[in-house]
Formats: sequence, C-alpha cells, structure tokens
Amino acid sequence: MSRRLHFVYQLLGVCLFALPIAGQAVSAAPPERPFRLCVLDQMALLQKSQVALSQAARFQQLRQQAQAKLDDDRRTLDADVRALDALKASIPAAAMAARKQDLDNRRRQLATRGDELNRNLLQLDTSLTNIVVKTASPFIVQVEVDRGCSVLASKTTFLSVNDVTLDITDDLVVRMNAAAAGQAKGR
Repeated sequence: MSRRLHFVYQLLGVCLFALPIAGQAVSAAPPERPFRLCVLDQMALLQKSQVALSQAARFQQLRQQAQAKLDDDRRTLDADVRALDALKASIPAAAMAARKQDLDNRRRQLATRGDELNRNLLQLDTSLTNIVVKTASPFIVQVEVDRGCSVLASKTTFLSVNDVTLDITDDLVVRMNAAAAGQAKGR
C-alpha cells in the first residue's frame, strides 16, 4: 500500500471516529447562565415568616416565665429589706449587721442569677434563630434555583438595592408560610 493511500485511510479513520455513533445526538455545551445577584432581607424573614414568629412567641413565653420568677425573688428581697429597716431600732447592732450581710448575699445571688438568665436567654435566642435558618435553608435553595441566582447576599450588605427583582425575601416568606400552614392543617 502506498504511503498516500495509507495516509488517506488514517485520515478517514480519524474523521469517522469523531462522528457521533448512530442515534446519538450531538450536544452542545450548556449555555452559560448570566450572573444574577439575589438578596435576602434576613430581618424581614425573621419578622414575617410563621416559623420565625412561632419561635419568637416561644422565646417570649420562656423569657416571661424566667423573668417572673426573678421578679418574685426581687420583691421578696425588697420586702425583707423594708422589714429589716422597720426593725432596726429594736435589733442589736450585731444581729442587724448579720441580717444586712445576709440580705447583701441574697442581692448578689439574685444579680448573679439575673446575669445567668440573660446569658441563657441569649443562647436560647441564638438557638431559636438557628432553627429558623435551618428551616429556611431548603426554601432558600429552591428560590435561588427558581430565580436563577448565582450569588445570594444579605440585603444589609448594600447601601441600596434599586432592583426589587433581586430581593427573594417575599417569595421565600410566602413559600415558608404556605408550608407551615400545610403542616398546621395536617396536625
């Protein structure tokens, strides 16, 4: 076989190899999706979604219960201080000093409990906020896909957002509230 013929066969083989197999469609590269920035107003999400509102109500209920117990203890301490002041003329100085020391200790303990309550409430608030974020996550992903978002940023990151179509907050809240309503009906 001549060199020229051998070259033609090789070229023909390369060309045939490059053609698609019978019945296969040639697929073009997927079109590039245009960049689309989306924003989420996290505060609006926490103020409008039923999940967040129910978590906020739960937080307020627990805070009020804890605060009521602390307030009762403060009132009791204040009443004991007033009672001691009323008796100060009739109690020996050593006994008065011992009772004042006891009241000061109770006051410090109460302040410590108040500080602990505030720390616990802060942790609870963070925990309940995380529940809302965890609940919102699949809805956020779906809205991002539906809206074609390339990047999702917090609305508070920007000084101004003039294009309202970038904001996915209302769409997200509607979907979350619809799902919450559906769950409530199923109970």
